[in-house]
Formats: sequence, structure tokens, C-alpha cells
Amino acid sequence: WPAAPATAIDVRRIDAAHVSGGVAGPDDDDDANFVTSPSEAAAATRAWVDDVLAGRQLCPFTESAARAGVGLAAEGVRPGPVEIVVVVAPTSGGSTTTWRLAAACFEAIAALADRDERDVATFLVVAPSLDADVAGFLEACDLIEAAVQATGATQVAGRAFFHPRYETDAVYNAPERRRDKADWNIKPGHALPPARVAAYVDRWYPGHGLSEDAIRRANDRVRHTPHATVNLLRRSQLDAAKRLEAAAGPGRAKPNFV
Repeated sequence: WPAAPATAIDVRRIDAAHVSGGVAGPDDDDDANFVTSPSEAAAATRAWVDDVLAGRQLCPFTESAARAGVGLAAEGVRPGPVEIVVVVAPTSGGSTTTWRLAAACFEAIAALADRDERDVATFLVVAPSLDADVAGFLEACDLIEAAVQATGATQVAGRAFFHPRYETDAVYNAPERRRDKADWNIKPGHALPPARVAAYVDRWYPGHGLSEDAIRRANDRVRHTPHATVNLLRRSQLDAAKRLEAAAGPGRAKPNFV
């Protein structure tokens, strides 16, 4: 796997210790040089999964950090835990962090291909050193997405990008938020463009009374996490969720309104 990897991509293994979430990076003796400790980053991310992602039902298929992939039993999906991998890099090494993050993501994708879904349902790969570097994180996202597309890894994993300062305007380089921008191309792994979200809210909640700026801010807020994060989801579970939604037809429940 994959059947025909891209010859121009060299992905090297980074040693990781999976103790209360994995850590990819230097030895613990160097922790003083990092933005936050791996254990703190893992704990903050786990709390976000429990309190926000699951607690506010932003993901209907996540019950907690210990149990994800729920509600899909009719499609043969068996729940498993969320695994957190913390990528550690010096605060002065933005480019180093970018490559470490990309390598750690491919380690996680390989694990999704090799391990049973009951052992790990999904991965959250966290890079605290990119918390203050939105541009660097977006560059990392572009690198990861290009490599995933080139290697055919889309057949194994879906991607979702999160950041404590996530803004769709930065993602799409589109400061103007007008309805005539509704045909913006969607960037895989990123939030929908604000104009598309506004049309979506109009469809499901006519007369909602929300301003476009409020919708934009809410759209950004859903992508805010304690640290820069790449969520790698099992393609099989994403496909199962789509089949379940299609089977529900027009009578399915409305999307969450947070």
C-alpha cells in the first residue's frame, strides 16, 4: 500500500512513543525548547474531543476520545478510540515542524491501513509548534494534501485541518465574503468557504436572522482546536456515514446548529 506510490516522494519514519498519545520528535530532555510539553498537548486535545467535538455533537459519530466511529453499526463499523500523536519540534524550526508533521501524518495513514478499527478509529496529529504560525500550518496542509493525492492515500484516509487561529479567509485568500463567491473551489480537508456555508444555513434554517459575518465566525470557530491539528479519518467510515445519510433520505435530522 499504496499500489502505485509516487516516485518523487520520500517519506521517512520518525520514531514515536505511543504513551498516552504518541510523540514524534526529539528526546524529552529537550522539552524546555518547545511551546508546550507533549503530555499537555495530548491532554488538551483529548479534552477538546470530549468537551467540544463530542460534547457539543460537532461530530455525531464521536462519543468521546475513547470511543469514535459510533452510530454506524448498520454499515458494519465497529467503534474504536481516537489516537493522539504529538509532533514535537523547536519553536524556531517552522520548516522542520512542517516536515515532521507531514511524516507523522503518513505514519498515521499507514496505521489506519494496517490496524483494526477497534484498535484505532481515527488519528489526531498535533503540532503545537505551529500554533503561532498559521501560514506555516497552511503550507504543511498543502504539502500533506499533495502527498496524499499523489500516493493514492485518499483511498485510506480523509483529512480535516484544525488550528487555534483557523480562518477560512486565510485558507481561500478571499477577504471579500459575498454570495457571488459561492462557487469558490473547496479545498480538501478545509472548512467550506463562508458563502457556501451561508447558503447551507439558509437552506436548513430559513429566517435564522444571522449575519454573514456571524456565520463566517461560527464556521471558523468549529475549526479551532487547542493546537494545530490534522485529523486523519478512516475512508471506510466516511463512506459508511455517507451511505447512512443517503439511506435516511429527506427525513433525516437537521444538521447541528451551534
